[in-house]
Amino acid sequence: MNECSFGYRAQMESGKDIVGTINAESEQSARSAIEALNLSVKDIWKAGTAVRGGPLTAAEFKAFNEQLAMLVKAGLPLEAGMELLSAGMGKRQDNIIAAVNADMKAGMTLAQAVEKHGRRFPPDYAMLLDAAVKTNSLSDVLVNLGHHLELRRKLRESLFNALGYPAFVLAAMIFVGAIFSWYILPLFARFAIYGIHGNGFGPSAHSIPPPWPTEVLLVLGHNATLIIGVIVAIVISSILFWILFRRRPVMLNIRDWVAGHVPVLGPAIRVALIARWCDALRVGVISGMDLPQGIELACAVTGSPVMTACGSSMTFAMERGLPMDKALMESALPPAVGTAIQNGVAGNNLGETLTVLTQGYSKEAERRIAMLPAILTPVLLVVLSFIVAFVLWGLIAPFTVLLRSLTGS
Repeated sequence: MNECSFGYRAQMESGKDIVGTINAESEQSARSAIEALNLSVKDIWKAGTAVRGGPLTAAEFKAFNEQLAMLVKAGLPLEAGMELLSAGMGKRQDNIIAAVNADMKAGMTLAQAVEKHGRRFPPDYAMLLDAAVKTNSLSDVLVNLGHHLELRRKLRESLFNALGYPAFVLAAMIFVGAIFSWYILPLFARFAIYGIHGNGFGPSAHSIPPPWPTEVLLVLGHNATLIIGVIVAIVISSILFWILFRRRPVMLNIRDWVAGHVPVLGPAIRVALIARWCDALRVGVISGMDLPQGIELACAVTGSPVMTACGSSMTFAMERGLPMDKALMESALPPAVGTAIQNGVAGNNLGETLTVLTQGYSKEAERRIAMLPAILTPVLLVVLSFIVAFVLWGLIAPFTVLLRSLTGS
């Protein structure tokens, strides 16, 4: 039988608890080997035991991150902090945190243990923890992440408020449109066959075809089943994609693309990322890191490929004595950020400068997020109004033509 690694917590004869690992063929063999060392076994587990269930929800992860930040800030060792967390949260969270804690007891770092159970956590969390522990800034980085999670929650709420009512109206319109397509539009199709002529309604060699809005509706009606099927397929595919990839790095690339290309929503995401980057750099500088290390930490904290490229450009410029604002001319970070950092370094007040930048961009992000419903909801309602008006036009136009033919006007 192959040997496995087991973690254990045991008590020495002096009453002191110790934590360690041992290789054995089974749990019973491991327990016997530990007791042979005159240790009283309190707990034993197989390192790397798989955890059942899905990833932590946004609310569960936020609660875990906030409590871990508080325990670390209070000076509690990581292992002891994880022990407390695994005993004080929900059952499913307890299992995940206990598995991470078991791997830490078996010799892994916190980042390695989180990466091993990476599908339970956000895609960049292990990288963030690794950078934070190496720079001795774990508590501040976790607090920084907490602020970012709060901004992300506000962004989700704003999007829901902005899109909820128009989405409901659109769904109702699709349902009504399906009913019209299957039961009412076939009656209008008779206009194309039966026709409208100068003396009224009836068969004629000189019949007038239906107006073009009606023809568009007829085409849509003939293909209603296909169109609705495509819409349903897109919705289901989007949901499945979100479920399968929301914890994968590909979502970070999608977030960067949205931040750089989608109007209204993109700038809000981009400003929130800049605020988080500045705050992470502030944490690194205050903790005693030099500027290149701080930039590396800030890029790791955001988890953004675009921000990482910006950081590389800044580091490249510093190494060659070039102005940072020039290095940021075509990047996601505004050139003003580079200028402010240069001035902060020159004035020996970089920490204060970064604090001001963080506060400014955080307020700007909150303002943009709060504006989303005020911008998106009216725009979407106007679009829906045009769609409704076009449908009504297509339905009424044949009657208008018929009345004109009957009255000779």
